[in-house]
Amino acid sequence: MVHAPALHGCVSQGDTREEAVTNIREAIALYVQDCLDAGDPESASPGPPQQGTGAIDG
Repeated sequence: MVHAPALHGCVSQGDTREEAVTNIREAIALYVQDCLDAGDPESASPGPPQQGTGAIDG
């Protein structure tokens, strides 16, 4: 399981680490686009990237 802590509820998974990373990147893009479409730019802009803001469980 992979999650983006800065984006509440943004999680994904994959059969391999590489697949999980690819999937969470897609999930992040969709999450941000959904926020923008809903008129919520604040949720789409969690701030500057920080090292260690993502996690892969398992």
